[in-house]
Amino acid sequence: MIVNKRNKYSDQIAEKLEQYYDCAGIYPDERFHCPNNLICPGKDLTRGMQCHLGYNYGDTIKVVVSALDCGNGGADIIEKRTENVIKSHSNIHMKGTLNAVSLIIGKTPEDSVYYMAMINACKCCHRNSSCHLPKSYYENCAIHKIQEYRILTPDIILFQGKDILSLAGCKNNIYEIEDSELDSSLKKYLKRYSDNTIDCYAVICIHPSARGRHIYKVKEFYNELFPKIAEYLRDKLHREH
Repeated sequence: MIVNKRNKYSDQIAEKLEQYYDCAGIYPDERFHCPNNLICPGKDLTRGMQCHLGYNYGDTIKVVVSALDCGNGGADIIEKRTENVIKSHSNIHMKGTLNAVSLIIGKTPEDSVYYMAMINACKCCHRNSSCHLPKSYYENCAIHKIQEYRILTPDIILFQGKDILSLAGCKNNIYEIEDSELDSSLKKYLKRYSDNTIDCYAVICIHPSARGRHIYKVKEFYNELFPKIAEYLRDKLHREH
C-alpha cells in the first residue's frame, strides 16, 4: 500500500541527507552556501536542488537515478522535491525514467516513483533555460552527488545523459563487469560503481528525452537493451540477497 508517509528506512535516509545538505550548504537560493560557490559563477542561476526520495524507498531493489541539472530554475528541499515529483511526472524524461525503473523493481511505472530516489548531478541550473551548465559545474559538484550515493546506498545507479556530464568527477569509480553470463551487447552500458565506501551496479543510460538524431538510439536502448539489462540485474541481485 502506498501512502504519503515515509517508511522507516526512507525516513532514516531523509534525515541523513538533510544533515548532509545542511553541512554542505545545499539549500535553495537564499540559504545556499556551497563551498564551491566562488568557483561556480553565474548571475542567472538557481542554486541548491536537493533530491527526490520516494516514501517507499528501500522496500524494493534500491534504484537511484542520477539525472543532470534540473533546469528552468528548479530548486527544492527533499520533501518539497519529492512532493512535486510525485504530483507531476508526466514529461518525457520522467515517463522514460519510471518505465525503466519499473522494469527493475517490478512495480508499475506510476507506482515506481514512490520506490526510487533521484538526485541531480549538478545542484545549480539556469533560472530561465533548460540548457545544461558547463562541465566544470558538474566536476565541482561531484563531491555532493558522491556523498548522496553513499547515503542512499543504492543497489543500482542509473546515470542519465551525456557521459562527460553524468560521470564528471566519478568516472574513475566505474568498472567493467567480468561475468560470462553478461551479454556482450550490454557491456557498453552495464558497469559496477565502487568508491571504497559503496559498491553497486551502474547503468550508463541514454537520456530518455533525447531528440533529433538520437531518437533511434533512445528507442533501441529502452525497447531492446534495457529490458535485458533489467532482467540481468534482477537475477543477480536476487542471488546476492
